[in-house]
Amino acid sequence: MNFPRTGAVIATLCLAGMLAVSWALWDSLPDPIITREATPGRAGVQVPRLLPAGAMPAVVVFMAAATAVSARVGRRAPAIVNTLFNLTPSRAGLNLVFGTVPPFLLVLHAGLLAVTAGYAVPVEQLMATALGLLLIALGRALPRVTPDLPGALAQEWKGAQRPGGLAMTLVGAACAVAAWILPPLPVAVAAAFMVAVVYLLMALITVARLR
Repeated sequence: MNFPRTGAVIATLCLAGMLAVSWALWDSLPDPIITREATPGRAGVQVPRLLPAGAMPAVVVFMAAATAVSARVGRRAPAIVNTLFNLTPSRAGLNLVFGTVPPFLLVLHAGLLAVTAGYAVPVEQLMATALGLLLIALGRALPRVTPDLPGALAQEWKGAQRPGGLAMTLVGAACAVAAWILPPLPVAVAAAFMVAVVYLLMALITVARLR
């Protein structure tokens, strides 16, 4: 596995940004944080402020650790196991993951902590917009990713990734704009559903070309 330098730099900057946000808002966060109010029929739920302040940074660290362990295992695993589970993904694939997911998590982390700290932040609109930008980035990168598939299947699937990437980019742009016009939660759900539709169409295109 070639080291994904671009993705590693982006992920490191996002991790530093998360830690900076947690540090800046630490004194404004209630401790403990009430995640569910108590009612006559059920107990309330409280968590220490360290949990939300450290959850997203921990996810980024776990992603990096899991990737390193996967690559190490993949070098020693039988070829069939490595192929089935893709234990050693390509550098382009890793750059795509680490270049898109951590920025999305950074926005999520900052928005949720700001709301918890009492700031009036349009967190739902920000989350839906971040999802749209994530889909735009994935859509633009998708045609450049070589699928880990055998023979003609890989070639036809890669051919389907070009229109699929364009469609995903358009879905992401629509999501980012519509989040500020329509209710953001239904917009985000609809965008996620459309991504599934895009991949289904890519699969159908691939099958049609193989026949």
